[in-house]
Amino acid sequence: SMKQLYVMRHAKSDWSNPEWTDFSRPLNQRGLHAAPKMGTFLKSLNIVPDIVYSSDANRALTTARFLAEKVGYDSNAIIQNHSLYESTLAQYLSVITAIDDVHSTAWIVGHNPIQTLLVQYCTDAPISHLPTCAVAHIEFDIPSWNMVSRSLGMLRNIYTPKTLWGDDE
Repeated sequence: SMKQLYVMRHAKSDWSNPEWTDFSRPLNQRGLHAAPKMGTFLKSLNIVPDIVYSSDANRALTTARFLAEKVGYDSNAIIQNHSLYESTLAQYLSVITAIDDVHSTAWIVGHNPIQTLLVQYCTDAPISHLPTCAVAHIEFDIPSWNMVSRSLGMLRNIYTPKTLWGDDE
């Protein structure tokens, strides 16, 4: 059986207000435009998750909600996980390997540089940088999420605002 993992980086964030903490930083206008657009694109490919995890940072959670709502997934069902914020590759992997096997398609919305490392680790793909609002699709030919480990995944696609619509990140 197959497990489909979608690694999603938050959309572009707003640095205009020095009062905002990193955690509370919102999306900027570009991010607020790109995230729903990416969600609509995923819907057109019938990419609907069984379960969604997101960093609880404002910019990640806002992105996750836009993506979820556009594909018809209840945004209140998004699992907010603080260990996906300012975290390590090991913490991301521990979230992924603990996913219940009833779920075949999982989304994980978070941050660089860990998400780029995650895609490299799982697939050996030579990607250097996952841009904002990018979605990497990794397919694992395994029966259980707890088997996810180095090099086992196939990188099926990376969708980015730039490659899809020519929008700069």
